[in-house]
Amino acid sequence: MQKAVSIMYTVFSFQSPTDGYCLVYLIDESQKAYCLLPYRQQTTGNFPVKANRRYVLFSPKDADRSIASLVDEYILNSQESKEYNQLYIIFSPNPLTKTIDRSTTVLMPRETTVENFRKWLARCRRNDLDMAVEVKNIVIKGQP
Repeated sequence: MQKAVSIMYTVFSFQSPTDGYCLVYLIDESQKAYCLLPYRQQTTGNFPVKANRRYVLFSPKDADRSIASLVDEYILNSQESKEYNQLYIIFSPNPLTKTIDRSTTVLMPRETTVENFRKWLARCRRNDLDMAVEVKNIVIKGQP
């Protein structure tokens, strides 16, 4: 019997007290690291943010009109009863650039291995004492 798929739309907001740069990665149970932000069509390797400005991420309708066409909208789903993932929200007032990754398909974000992601993150944290990393544990629940 095939299990139903649970769908979770991924939208959240971000605001910083200072100008800086933001990156968002998702780590899934298969030990892949997906770069969710910067968006796939951005060529800068980071997502610049202005101080005291609220950003709604992953929602083209809520995004600033200047970048709405670049925004990726993600749907997280699972065919398992539960799937455990982690979101890494990374911010620094200093310029930072995402790790080297690769595109897979038009519908999927760029990816790398968790090992490469963790090495990159450790190196960045060692070189940038102002970097903040927040890890959010998320559970995607399938239908019984």
